Amino acid sequence: MDEELTFTFIESQKKKRVLLLNGHRYNLNITNKGGSTLWRCSQRKECSASITINKDENKIIRQLNEHTCKANYDKNRIDVVMDKCKKLVRQKAKPVQKIFEKEFGEMDEIQQVPDFNSKKDTLFRARRQYLNVCKTEFKNLNDVTIPEIMADNFLVCEDGCDNNKILVFSTHMSRQCIKTLKNKMYFIDATFKATPKPFYQLLSVHVDLNSCDDITCIMGVIYALLPDKRQETYERFFSLIKQHFEIDMKAIKCDYEVALINAIKKAFPNTQITGCYYHLNKAVWKKATTLGLPETKECRNIVKVCSNLPLLPSPYLTECWTTIVEKATKSEEMKAFLDYFEKQWLSSVLIDIISCPNNYNFRTNNALEGWHRRLNTNIKSKPTLLLFLKALRKEALWQDRKFKNILFEGNKRRKIDIMFNAKYKRELQKLEGQKVNPFEFLVNIGHIKRILGA
Repeated sequence: MDEELTFTFIESQKKKRVLLLNGHRYNLNITNKGGSTLWRCSQRKECSASITINKDENKIIRQLNEHTCKANYDKNRIDVVMDKCKKLVRQKAKPVQKIFEKEFGEMDEIQQVPDFNSKKDTLFRARRQYLNVCKTEFKNLNDVTIPEIMADNFLVCEDGCDNNKILVFSTHMSRQCIKTLKNKMYFIDATFKATPKPFYQLLSVHVDLNSCDDITCIMGVIYALLPDKRQETYERFFSLIKQHFEIDMKAIKCDYEVALINAIKKAFPNTQITGCYYHLNKAVWKKATTLGLPETKECRNIVKVCSNLPLLPSPYLTECWTTIVEKATKSEEMKAFLDYFEKQWLSSVLIDIISCPNNYNFRTNNALEGWHRRLNTNIKSKPTLLLFLKALRKEALWQDRKFKNILFEGNKRRKIDIMFNAKYKRELQKLEGQKVNPFEFLVNIGHIKRILGA
């Protein structure tokens, strides 16, 4: 009896310890003064076998009576794997079925492996009890409950009921960062792929820390789950962050979503809003290609000038647009393209924000979109809310590490971008010195981009 043994312990459904040994199960009966413990066979109505083990739980001190019940090694193996599954569904946010299938898929020494349907209630119950919630998956926004363990120091506020609930998240360090940053550029963009049901989109707010001509330093500070993309919803979001953050949004870069832009103007009337040059450029060339315009050099040059229009200072936009219309061919395709451009990009809402030449470091939202791509890669499409929150919190804490490093060195700009900015500034000086007109300025910019491959 002095031989050291390795005992296997699991947790029962009543959260009590169960000892597994040689195909039998034992329940704790008595804890003695010296720390040793008496364990009785779980089939005590038909079996009186018992063992006493030492305080260190590695030796049998005494064994009374032989088992009259039959040993079941397969059941013990299954119970060990189930115990591991219960621990994993508490520790990890992965789907319960995937955890079950992975762990039981590795069991090849028993003939009959249990199916998921026979064990799912036990596993889902283990997760719910650990998180102290009634549900872990939600079909309706009104039912959404954030577990305290995931909300602590991360969930800033929730607003609304029924089907218009908004959740806003931010770390403590991000909130402190927002307080200290003044007159900085903020970036706002949304992603849909990684957004958990039943929410519609994840809206992210990032801020420039200390970017310069050579380095980009941008970090995420606010994340919000929104039920839709209506202007009213955006207005509620901005109202919430004004209430809960000491935020000074003097400059914002976003895409060209009219509802979002109108909401920003209402919440921050003195904020300078600029659009994403990359978005406009991509959309313009897509439309031109659909109309077949890039097939001729003359048409291609007009499209190129139009796609570069955001690089022109806003006071010159009207004059340049008049020149573009005069120089363009009179084909039906070109007429359709010019009509599209005027309605889409020169409307009363967007004309004030398409121009982005004054801040050479921030013409696009690419840094924020890159962050969304990484998030979408790390999370499957339409994940569960728990899996999403775990991944989002991990990303948010990674953003905090950037702030700790001002904290962080940032990402080096491409040499092409640095060279383009230098040449762009020289062309801008020519324009302001009236050595070139606005149309010629954009033609020159197009040549520079082609030569550099920018």
